[in-house]
Amino acid sequence: MLYSTMIDDSLTQTYDNSPFDESYDVIVAGLGTAGAIAAILCAQKGLRTLGIESLACMGGTGTAGGITGYYHGNPGGFYQTLDLPRPDGVRDAEEYAKRRTLREEAVHAGVHLRFEASVTGAFLDAGSVHGVEWYDDSGRHTADARIVIDATADAYLARMAGCTLTYGREADGRYQPYSYVFLTANAGRISHWNIDSGVIDPYDAWAYSRDITSTTCDEKHLWEQYDAQNLLLGFVPIIGIREGATVVGEERLTLEDVTLPRELPVPAFYGYSNVDHHGKDTAYEDAPARDWLGIAGLWGVGIRFGVPCGAAVPKGIAGLLICGRAMSVEHSFAPALRMKDEMQKSGELAAVLTRMCVTRGVSPAALIRDPDAVAEVRRELTQTGCLRETDAPGLYDEKRKCPLAWLTDPDAIRAGLSSDAPGLAIWSARRERLTDLLREWVSTPEMLLSCNAALALSLLGDDTGLPVLLRLAEDRSGYIPSMSRKYNPPHAVSAIHALGRLGAVDAVPLLTRIVRDPFWTVDIPFTPNALLDSPETRAFLWFTAAHAALQHIARKHPVLREDITRTLRDVLNADTFRLTVGLKASGLLVDAAPIAREVFRRFSRESV
Repeated sequence: MLYSTMIDDSLTQTYDNSPFDESYDVIVAGLGTAGAIAAILCAQKGLRTLGIESLACMGGTGTAGGITGYYHGNPGGFYQTLDLPRPDGVRDAEEYAKRRTLREEAVHAGVHLRFEASVTGAFLDAGSVHGVEWYDDSGRHTADARIVIDATADAYLARMAGCTLTYGREADGRYQPYSYVFLTANAGRISHWNIDSGVIDPYDAWAYSRDITSTTCDEKHLWEQYDAQNLLLGFVPIIGIREGATVVGEERLTLEDVTLPRELPVPAFYGYSNVDHHGKDTAYEDAPARDWLGIAGLWGVGIRFGVPCGAAVPKGIAGLLICGRAMSVEHSFAPALRMKDEMQKSGELAAVLTRMCVTRGVSPAALIRDPDAVAEVRRELTQTGCLRETDAPGLYDEKRKCPLAWLTDPDAIRAGLSSDAPGLAIWSARRERLTDLLREWVSTPEMLLSCNAALALSLLGDDTGLPVLLRLAEDRSGYIPSMSRKYNPPHAVSAIHALGRLGAVDAVPLLTRIVRDPFWTVDIPFTPNALLDSPETRAFLWFTAAHAALQHIARKHPVLREDITRTLRDVLNADTFRLTVGLKASGLLVDAAPIAREVFRRFSRESV
């Protein structure tokens, strides 16, 4: 048997044929939002189940993390029977009640619980996970199982098993910002306050501890004054991490697969959310997110999407399933697959897959390749409402509170491109590949139609609208479309993203002026809003867009790489360089220069 673990962030493997201490049908590593549901349901389905949890309670972010309410999500499934209804009808799972309910359900179902225990290793044989190692106060323990479920959220067990993983975004490896919840008492009611607190690497233990300590002492949490009607009670014991590594699975969710006309795998359940990466540095996001958020401005469009069985099945490693936010999803779409509804649904999916693998004696990968087995999975999930007959892909306008549909009629797309809310039409034109019509419209004297047609053409890789984009990128009016309820990018910034996407050589002089001039945005008017909350953030948006666009142009035109690299190095290494941005919700200004420098550092080390 191969013993596999992580030492100093490196995979270390040795042979260990010692007998296991215990034996189970399934081991669930992590009893948080997803793992608690998986463990309870596995036991209810008659499987001998071991649940290992590093905290002293079940439920993770939804209990100990203080995120008791529900934001986006597509409700339905077993977990709803565990949430106590509130008299006002608000969907909320009171923290201590949910902790108690989860533990009672687990004990009643027969789950063998190990709290305050850390999974430290995996045992493999012939590419299949057969057991785990964990430590608690009493020492080292091992157990084997027919199926192991990684519900650690950050794919700790999958890393130890040698699964292929992706880490953060391509530009600098950063993840979505985390939140830290603090508790207040107001008029006799305890409230949880959830605001963004920074970006953290969950695999850097020193930085993790440092950031938790520092964030409790900053001005976001420590107010100038408290009184009897507004008391600070303290902080929850865990921070709200939105993203860690994700596993490369047999099937993978991507933003473009969901939003472009492509054939998709059969869904096991449906999720719902907008694509919100909780940052203002869209320029440094991966290409699909830059297109969706930066060029089309579709932050405020909610997407109902299917989650296939294969998103829970790691590619190349047998005997292992994934539930929670480490499921197989690309970084650009990870913001949509992290809501509490979907996390708990993923736990239910893992339990159903485990039951079928154990009873049939097959691997997860073999199971999901069988159409009849997938149909059985769907039938079982339908019984609890995890999958509903009415579920289907769809869009929702969160600003206007109404359903949306992709536009297919050219006249409707033209009207949308001519409007103050062009995002849906821009993406629909890409879906319909209306290249010829867009080339015609980009030449019209109608300003909005011409500009938005140029943006749509850039998404098709067509540079016919390049002269329009160059003029738009230099525009000083500060015009902002209104597609989304908030986080609409300025039109000029969208044009800069498009120029970078096209690798537009003619844009280099303009982009160079923007990154060199710290006062470029000073005379651009703006009214403070959720995205542009300060003059500093305004400057940040223009600078990062121009910086990223220059790097994209250099990649497409290696002959320009040396000059562009020199320009960016001079700017970023100057003693006078300053870059700040306001955090979402709190608006607290933070130093963003290290972000830009790390993006450039990685770019400068790329092989040409």
